[in-house]
Amino acid sequence: MEARSRALDGAATALPALALMGVWSGVGYNMLLFLAGLNEIPRDFYEAARIDGAGPLQEFLHISIPMLRNTLAFVSVMTIIGAYQVFASVYIMTQGGPERSTVVLAFDIFTNAFSVAGQMGYASAAAWLLFVVIGVFVAIQMRLLRSKRIYDE
Repeated sequence: MEARSRALDGAATALPALALMGVWSGVGYNMLLFLAGLNEIPRDFYEAARIDGAGPLQEFLHISIPMLRNTLAFVSVMTIIGAYQVFASVYIMTQGGPERSTVVLAFDIFTNAFSVAGQMGYASAAAWLLFVVIGVFVAIQMRLLRSKRIYDE
């Protein structure tokens, strides 16, 4: 008996179901990184903000977010890289179906390289294209989220 969700049987719901599974599987790792980043923020900053009359929202916007800039950059870069390299969940859960609605780039590279036709050249070119696209996105993100030294230790 095949244990499979009804969400994976519909062409309109299969990809969102895989995306939801990807978010669920990555949220713990990202939360751990954000908690570690929050623990590195000196408590003196929050105390000074409270003395100056800042509320929780102002503390979050003007202390937490700027101090989490490096953590945010790392998490966003790793999430983008992971999103482009989704393969295992598609291969195991849907094999690209139904109606090729869950064929993502990494799965397409795999099927072209190791299918009966064996289009290794096409798969190699697509893999290099994937590398370049990820590199461009990472460069843009690192430029936008570049660290600014806020305090000296």
